Amino acid sequence: MKKAVGRNSKTATKKKVGEWCKEHWKELVIGAICIVIGAVLNVLTGGSFLAAGFKAAAMARFISGGISVMSSLIVSIFSGDSFKTILEKVLRSFVDGFASGFMWGGIFAGGVQTISAILKFSRSGTLIFGGEQLQLFKPNNFSGKTLGKIKIWSPNGLNNPNSGGTLFKDWILRLENNFFIRILHIIYTIVCLIS
Repeated sequence: MKKAVGRNSKTATKKKVGEWCKEHWKELVIGAICIVIGAVLNVLTGGSFLAAGFKAAAMARFISGGISVMSSLIVSIFSGDSFKTILEKVLRSFVDGFASGFMWGGIFAGGVQTISAILKFSRSGTLIFGGEQLQLFKPNNFSGKTLGKIKIWSPNGLNNPNSGGTLFKDWILRLENNFFIRILHIIYTIVCLIS
C-alpha cells in the first residue's frame, strides 16, 4: 500500500512540474535566448562565454522568486489563510517568480552583454572567430562622440579588461551601460511588486 502512495505522489509531482514547464516555457526560452545572444556577441569581441550574464540572470531568478514569496506571504498572513494554504501559495509564488526572474534577468543580462560587445567593437573594429582576429575597420582610436560638454557612446579603452563603456556623460550625470540596465531591472521589480 505504501508503494502505491509513493508512486502516486511521484506521479503527482511530475505532473505539477510538467504543468509548470508548460505554463512557463516561453519565459524560460526568452531568457535563455537573450543570455545566449549576449554571450555569443561577448565571445565575438574577445570576452568569455560564461561571464556573459549567467550570474546576473541567476541572481534575478532568485531575487524575483524571493520578492514573490514575501508579497504572497504577507497577503496570505493578513488574509488569515491556513498554514497549508500559505505554504502552497508561497511555493507557487516562488516558482512563478523564478520563471519571470529568469526571463527578465536574461533580457537585462543579455542586453548588458550586447551593449558591452557593441561598445567594445566600436572601439576596436575587431571580431574573433575560432581564435583568429578579423579586423573589419580601423576605428582610429574612437572614444565616443562629444556634443559640447556631453559625451555620448564612449567605449572603454582597448587595454581595459572590462568590456563596455559609458552611454551618456555630462558634468552631473554618467550612465554606464551596466548601471543603466540595472536601473531598468529595479524599476521592473518595483512595478511587479505594485501590480
